[in-house]
Amino acid sequence: MESSLLSSLCCPQDHGVLSLHIVESTEAEVLGGAMQCGVCGCAFPIDSGIPRFLTAQRNDLCALQKIEMEARDNEYRASLNSHVDAWHAPEFDAIRAALGDSCGLSILDAGCGVGKFNRAIRNAECVLAIDFSWEALIRFQRPGCASLGLMQSDVTRMPVRDHVFDVALSCQVLSHLPTPDLRSQFLSELARVLKPGGRLILTAMHYSFRYRRRQIPQEATKDGSFYHRFEVEEFRELLSERFSILSLHGYWIYLPKTYWLFLALGTKNAYWDRIWRSLPLSLTYGKYLLAVCSPKL
Repeated sequence: MESSLLSSLCCPQDHGVLSLHIVESTEAEVLGGAMQCGVCGCAFPIDSGIPRFLTAQRNDLCALQKIEMEARDNEYRASLNSHVDAWHAPEFDAIRAALGDSCGLSILDAGCGVGKFNRAIRNAECVLAIDFSWEALIRFQRPGCASLGLMQSDVTRMPVRDHVFDVALSCQVLSHLPTPDLRSQFLSELARVLKPGGRLILTAMHYSFRYRRRQIPQEATKDGSFYHRFEVEEFRELLSERFSILSLHGYWIYLPKTYWLFLALGTKNAYWDRIWRSLPLSLTYGKYLLAVCSPKL
């Protein structure tokens, strides 16, 4: 991680100032060493240029989060789910439209995975990407930005100073937090690290008309990963605790009896999706929700 980004970090326990002990470095980056909190004395290693505030052996995640952490590591270790294909094209297109040109902006990617949607970030000044999966971080795909920092951490207790970022991006992380308290805590953290007037771009799974009609459970665990699908008003209410909602729409939209066409379009389904997501019906049929918000003062 570059030294300029290390200065934006703090202790996740008490937000204390971290002192840096360098073991290995280049002219621009710290590759190995440790960071130690001046308040509680906790030390956090830096491995392969990545500060590690959370590991499989040292964490206080709940049981469901620990299971998902292991599942994600196994998934990325098998090199799965690492590029934008036809399945992910609508999400990438929606995120890129919400981000716009990021020229000169500082961006936090909270729950980054392998950085699958990084091509949506254009001309950013810096990106700090956080995930709890070590296997994802060591396979991370670099975005188009001047500076990049990676960090292994719990997104509900981010080791980041207050009011650092212009934009926070989080793709479907909220849906995988297994309790209402953790979801609320995550949103509090996102509001805390954003600058006044900054933007949050957040996606979540939608408990859409189709799921309700088929009586599919709103939340469950699948392949080791918990998920919660949000109803629109539930989503609005949760976000409104700490954010002003600037826009909200659905994406990954196919109307009744058009699923076959949606799939047949391949990556061009992004153009189909673009037509419908600007309309009110996107909040009925969209498989996912995307909100653009600003933190409340």
